[in-house]
Amino acid sequence: MAFFTKYFPKSDNQIRAGVGLAILNAVFLAIGGGIVYTLLKLASYIRSIGVLIPLPVWLILFFIGIPYFTFSFEYGKAYSKNVKNDYIWRGLVVAIIGNIPSFALLYIIKSAGGSIAASAEMYNIINNILEMLVAVLPIMTFLGTMDRKS
Repeated sequence: MAFFTKYFPKSDNQIRAGVGLAILNAVFLAIGGGIVYTLLKLASYIRSIGVLIPLPVWLILFFIGIPYFTFSFEYGKAYSKNVKNDYIWRGLVVAIIGNIPSFALLYIIKSAGGSIAASAEMYNIINNILEMLVAVLPIMTFLGTMDRKS
């Protein structure tokens, strides 16, 4: 987490903090999405040759989802240290602006539907994980802004 602290907000400007979170969110989505797609494609290939293995959804959520949620919470907490008043609404604005890349990716995946080069099972898994991220990430950022102690 120490690597990311240099990208945490340094001022109380909620637009700048939200755009910074959106950029980091887009980077995480690109890297995490590549890892998720690769893991699911590899598991699908191994299953197609006859080895019965479960899809690594728990592995994805454990190693990508939990750190992603923790980062989002810490980002909100770092932002709240710079805000003197009205931190609840400012934190909500940061959370919503920062989650725009997730909303955009979910819209793209939903509109592409079955034309994505993946099996229906992989599409459903990726769609469910992304829906969870879209729902939980702004909440985690907002909860981080509410945690003002220390």
